Amino acid sequence: MMIFFILYILCLWGFVALASYLDKHQNQIYQKVLSRKKAKCALVVGYILITMALIIAIKILKASIGMSYWFGILTLAALTVGWTLSYQSQRFFKVIGGLSVFSFIGMLLVALS
Repeated sequence: MMIFFILYILCLWGFVALASYLDKHQNQIYQKVLSRKKAKCALVVGYILITMALIIAIKILKASIGMSYWFGILTLAALTVGWTLSYQSQRFFKVIGGLSVFSFIGMLLVALS
């Protein structure tokens, strides 16, 4: 169960970073357009976070189960970021931050039980 929260946070912030690469989403998230260097950095960070999630899933759950689990969580994280950008863009960081805190609390509860 804890692996779900770890992978979800990595994929969620990976998609936030990938969305930060596009000018339209930069305006929605930051209310300004980032420099090309910062946008490129966001793209690289996004791919790194999503790749880290895949590697962790494969190492912990083995290849077939890990990749299936990763694809499911990847889909959930993409839908979360897409929904937030579409319907809650004014509160983007509050929603994404709240989900991150909720996931972290879930990890703590799983670890303590």
